[in-house]
Amino acid sequence: MGEVGAGGGAVKNREFWCSKALQVVQFFLGVVFLLAGVMKLQAPWDLVKAMKAYHLLPEFLLPVLAMGLLIFEVFTGLLLVMGRRVGALAASFLLVIFLGALGSAIYRGIAIECSCFGALNFLGKTAQGMVVRNSLLLAIALGYYWAEWKKKVSTFESN
Repeated sequence: MGEVGAGGGAVKNREFWCSKALQVVQFFLGVVFLLAGVMKLQAPWDLVKAMKAYHLLPEFLLPVLAMGLLIFEVFTGLLLVMGRRVGALAASFLLVIFLGALGSAIYRGIAIECSCFGALNFLGKTAQGMVVRNSLLLAIALGYYWAEWKKKVSTFESN
């Protein structure tokens, strides 16, 4: 039982469930980024204020960068929800930037509060909590991208 012998039923079944699991992971990431972007769009000046607290960028650039970040975040979420693998790379890019900014703030002793989800700020308000959350999301995004890449390569090699 569970062997490939009889037409590969067990292998096909495993591939089916792995594919479904990857779709769930991709959709989950997409919803996280969409939710974060949409909640911040409701109060973009709160994001500018949060970005200012990091003391990383000139103040005059913050409104433009905040709007760019919001658009990129929503676009990333849409890519993921629509099943586009490149969304996982975009999410990873954003998460690396977020982690770098957080690490910089922690290193410099700057107290940062999360504004990641606007009014729905329930997922870790401290800098350390944000590092844990963003690290987990980064691992999920990279793991998803790797699994999809591996699936694509094995499909290419079998043809």
